[in-house]
Amino acid sequence: MSEQPKKKKKLYDFIWQAYYKTVIFPLLLIQALLVLSYFAANNWVKNEMSVHIMEQADMQLAEAARLQAELIDDQLHRVASDTTVLAASMARALQQPAQLRAKDASRLAYTPTGEYYSAVDTGGVSIYYNGIVPVKEEQRQKVARVLTMEPLIVDVAGRNELIASAYFCTYDGLLVYYPFVEPTARFVPKYDITRHPLYIEAGPVRNPERRVRWTMAYSSFSGLGYMISAVVPVYIGDNMEGIYCAEILVSRIAKQIEDMQTPWGGYAILIGDNGKPMALPKQARADWGIDVPNAMPSNWAAALEQRIDIGSTEFAGLVPQIEASASGFSKIIVGGEPRVVAWNTVAETGWKLLVVVSEKKMYEKVYTVSETVERMGLFLLGVSVLFFVIFTEVQRLRCESYSKKASTSLLMMNQLIKSIAQGDYYQAAPEAQTVEIDETLRLITETGRQLGDTNKSLMLMNNEIRQKEAYLKAALSSVDDFLLEAGRDGADLRPVVSGRKAETEEFARLVHWLGSSGSLVERRTIEAINQVIDTGEPMLIDFEIPTRYGTRWYIARLARIDSEPPRVIISVRDNTKRIEMEHSIIRARDAAEAASRAKSQFLSNMSHELRTPLNAILGFAQILQMDEKLTGAQREYVGEIISAGQHLLGLINGVLDLARIEAGKLRITIGPVDVRSVVDEAVTIVTPLAENNRIALHVGHMPGVVIQTDRTRLKQILLNLLTNAIKYNKPGGSVRFTCAVEGEIIRFSIQDTGIGMRKEELDKIFSPFTRLERSSDAVEGTGVGLAIVRQLVQLLGGAIHVESVIGEGSTFCVEFPLYLKRWEEPARTEIKILHVTSGRDSRMNVARALRGRPDVQYTAAVAEDAPQRMKAISPRLVLVDYPAPELKPQLLDEILKTARELGAAAAAVLTQEGTRESALKEGFSAAIAPPVTERAILQIVEPHNAESKKNEKE
Repeated sequence: MSEQPKKKKKLYDFIWQAYYKTVIFPLLLIQALLVLSYFAANNWVKNEMSVHIMEQADMQLAEAARLQAELIDDQLHRVASDTTVLAASMARALQQPAQLRAKDASRLAYTPTGEYYSAVDTGGVSIYYNGIVPVKEEQRQKVARVLTMEPLIVDVAGRNELIASAYFCTYDGLLVYYPFVEPTARFVPKYDITRHPLYIEAGPVRNPERRVRWTMAYSSFSGLGYMISAVVPVYIGDNMEGIYCAEILVSRIAKQIEDMQTPWGGYAILIGDNGKPMALPKQARADWGIDVPNAMPSNWAAALEQRIDIGSTEFAGLVPQIEASASGFSKIIVGGEPRVVAWNTVAETGWKLLVVVSEKKMYEKVYTVSETVERMGLFLLGVSVLFFVIFTEVQRLRCESYSKKASTSLLMMNQLIKSIAQGDYYQAAPEAQTVEIDETLRLITETGRQLGDTNKSLMLMNNEIRQKEAYLKAALSSVDDFLLEAGRDGADLRPVVSGRKAETEEFARLVHWLGSSGSLVERRTIEAINQVIDTGEPMLIDFEIPTRYGTRWYIARLARIDSEPPRVIISVRDNTKRIEMEHSIIRARDAAEAASRAKSQFLSNMSHELRTPLNAILGFAQILQMDEKLTGAQREYVGEIISAGQHLLGLINGVLDLARIEAGKLRITIGPVDVRSVVDEAVTIVTPLAENNRIALHVGHMPGVVIQTDRTRLKQILLNLLTNAIKYNKPGGSVRFTCAVEGEIIRFSIQDTGIGMRKEELDKIFSPFTRLERSSDAVEGTGVGLAIVRQLVQLLGGAIHVESVIGEGSTFCVEFPLYLKRWEEPARTEIKILHVTSGRDSRMNVARALRGRPDVQYTAAVAEDAPQRMKAISPRLVLVDYPAPELKPQLLDEILKTARELGAAAAAVLTQEGTRESALKEGFSAAIAPPVTERAILQIVEPHNAESKKNEKE
């Protein structure tokens, strides 16, 4: 069965159907969704707005109830405050003496039954002593004291508009009442006031706090009407004298409630703390259906309480809620109409003020807004439907017009494409009636022109590529590098280009070597080729080839060629000349290092050879100096020999240190070092030198920090720098020594006012055996001190730099990190020596003798401070100037005893009057005769150390 041919449609049908599906139907759907969204959004907005407006109205109503309740509370609080003040004033008045004035006595009289009362109205208070106790002079005195309060009672009661009356009654029957009433007609004689409920309510049993108490509503015994009272007890000491009451007419509060302006035309109701209504406006009575006559009796409130039961009205369901909460908000139905009720508590009395408003009036704005929104929604819906019908018809007519115009344009477009396809690339674009089709025709002609231009460019590029390929082959033939290519596993290894290089013997040998089966180079080449192919990363390999002319070194660079399958291009360069040059440089370096080692060995051997005879010279000179037969000049010459020998010995020690550093044999021991103690030792040693040269030594504040370094080498660095600053200074100059911690760095700074250095000299001063030309004759030395300092600083992980101005002085700064990694070397014990002396010359001699031993920690102290100082530093040797005027026998015994307890050796440094025999007899383990030398001191320390270690092992 043959298929039926599909019915062909007109262009108009296609355009209209497409337009209907893509524009009309989606627009209808979107418009429907928009309308639904509008109604949904309006409904949500209406609901939210209604909730918001209702919440605002509810808050406004609750606020109105709160403000009115607070207004009543404020009035009642003022009544309570006035009552409290008058009660306190009455208590004070009853304790003050007073005389009955003549005008008061004239208005007071006795009844035949013995009551004492005021018979005349003078605009003040009424006095009534009811006779329960006989009224005698004591009672009349009480009346006189009470009458002193009359002006205050009248003023306060008259000023407070709520107070209708005020009275004061005592336990013995005295009643003071304002305003004036006829006492004998109003008050009961012989009545025991202490049995009255008000008196009992304010008394100590029910009111131990003596505060204001508010009463229930009652009918006043004075006949003024229905009232409530604020009652305050009046005490004299711990005895209750009576009560003071301020009465308020309930009708006045009810009048305020009646006149109260409530929002939305509502009304207010005042309910007492017993749940009974105290103020009920006409509108409330009409709402509740309560018939109360307009002409109420004087005690209308009592009648109102008797006739109205709030629990029997529509408010019955709210009664528990009102009684349970101080404030609240609720809704009820009254007379078939919804009402909104808000209440608040009058804090002073516990009454409840209710504000009742019609819900319809209260939410009238909400209902108006809701109706307006609904009408607007229906209007917009009708407009949208009408717009959609008109829009659809207009679009149908436009589609019909577009289909006619498009048919003509498509025929022109078809003819244009055929011409370009036949190779006629450059066409002129016909003009269409629509912008889009006109733009399409223009793009087609532009595409044809670009195709023509591209065709021309391809032909030119093909010719250019062929020419560049010829140039590349020529360039590769002209360079010295060999270019080869190979596949995976070195397959098909061949030169990239053929020519002069490919025909040379060297190239043939290289290809043969790279490709020779089983050779090491061949395996390395294959591994490198495979790695470059796999990773795509270039790499370098080097290899050597033995030839009849000697070994040749080559370096090859491999890079991947992204072809299929991938291959590798190898660029090989002859590297023989560079390798031979490197070998010659290495041989020269080894020769230089051998020469340096020979120099260091020579300096070390020579220094050791010089030390032996020099020590002998110093020893004989010191023995000669002890000869008492020497004249003054001879003794001075011997002293010069010793001084020069010690100076030469220091120079030799410096040369030895330099040799050990250069040979890498200097021992460094890293450990915790107290900076302040090292600085003190260095300053103590160089102080005599500074004093001899008349140099002022200023030491700044030293931080109390502990750093990780070599204590001995740090001390040696500081000594060398301080000694140089003193030696190269001007007479009368100064040296400033400071130390500061900055972050993880500690910086030592030594500034002098010496001769200074030129800029070109700063780079030379750290070289061994280099000295300034201007100081070579004036200052002794070999020029190795600063070289040793710099190398020691570098060994300790620090840095040193110098700044100098010619003629003004120099500043050396040494920086160390606060923490260093501890070296794995055996710990080196430092020798601590305490010198007990008060003589400057003796201290200088000992410090000079120990100047060449940086491992010695030298400290000086006077005799009185010696025991405490010994316990603080635990010295290994204690030197004591003996005999000395300040060294009393008891103090000497204490010093020797402390030395034995600490395990330290005690040696006497003999003065002119001292002898070895007397010193040993006193208990010293040794005695040193002047001059004091390093050897003499260490000969005492070393045997003592050995003996101490032996005792520790045993």
